[in-house]
Amino acid sequence: MHCSYPIRSITPELLQTPFRRSFSHASATRDHTETLLVRIELEKGQIGFGESCPRSYVTGENLQTAMVFCQYAMAEVVAQVSDMKSLRHWVQCNRTFIDKNPAAWCALELALLDAFSRAAGKSVEQCLELPSITGREFRYSAVLDNSSPPAFESMLNGYLSLGIRDFKLKLSGDFGSDNVKIAALRRKAVKYRLRLDGNNLWHNSATAIDYLKRLGSPLYAVEEPVQAGDYEAMAEIAAAVGCKIILDESFLTLGCLEKLKPFTPQPWLLNLRVSKLGGLLRSIEILDRARELGIPVIIGAQVGETSLLSRVALTLASRAGPLLIAQEGAFSILLLRDDIFHPNLMFGRGGRLTLQVGPLGFGMQRALRQTIVNENEPGGN
Repeated sequence: MHCSYPIRSITPELLQTPFRRSFSHASATRDHTETLLVRIELEKGQIGFGESCPRSYVTGENLQTAMVFCQYAMAEVVAQVSDMKSLRHWVQCNRTFIDKNPAAWCALELALLDAFSRAAGKSVEQCLELPSITGREFRYSAVLDNSSPPAFESMLNGYLSLGIRDFKLKLSGDFGSDNVKIAALRRKAVKYRLRLDGNNLWHNSATAIDYLKRLGSPLYAVEEPVQAGDYEAMAEIAAAVGCKIILDESFLTLGCLEKLKPFTPQPWLLNLRVSKLGGLLRSIEILDRARELGIPVIIGAQVGETSLLSRVALTLASRAGPLLIAQEGAFSILLLRDDIFHPNLMFGRGGRLTLQVGPLGFGMQRALRQTIVNENEPGGN
């Protein structure tokens, strides 16, 4: 029997939570979250939550444009979406609209998936006909930001004490500083795998190649070394340096995959972040196409996301299977002063996280207390 779940209300809100410490890379420095949160209540009372992190330097969105999108789309979603089938149909019919507002739609879609699954008495995985991930172990890699050398060493020591040996380092563009950090990693870790993140730092391949070669560390991959979309230059860097290229800002839609096909051998790894790709359904579609093309993936994370987005990313990581090269995120209160979703999902020793959540929807619960930005704390206004 077909079940329909009419929507009673959609409530978008902006969430700001201070970090325990600021987080820096070549494109931005943050000391608090910039998050869109959407709450959906169905006519029968079930409530679902969705989250996204709009970033102007990734998709051109910000909190204000995301809120405008939600306010524009809400009436149409209430009128046209009442179950999984109509949700999938809406996503397909509004592909171009979502392409321009992927993070904004992400929060709406995740809230719908959560609410509809709860109404059906199932997990999101069950509703999407995916294997259960409850009780599964996932393993995360470390992310080292563009902090001062003393702060960097403290962070590095913390990761090493947990037995983590898979690292992503955010470059600053200051060769002396970057070189000192890589030397510290080389000195302290006998065995490690290193990815560098340029955040579109250089303007041409020659400058990037010179810089990366001078760093001299065994390098597995470099993420977004030059301007977004300059695939030719990135392929030149891969060949000259002998590493893979991770696409993040240069990879936002399913159509981007077609631009990668002419390169042989292909040097690409895809950074899949649910927020930037426009929700879980589109992320799964992209992942499945990447599998057909034989392109491995990294399941990435937005700085400052709560445990809700970390939980959603686990669905994608599970779907990736052997295509998964690395996974990032699950910082929760390791970075946030407060995480409004429970249980708090955080990696532990060896970067491991074993998922134990509720059986319905995404299995996450929102805390009763409301996170408020204190003007005397970092990130206050």
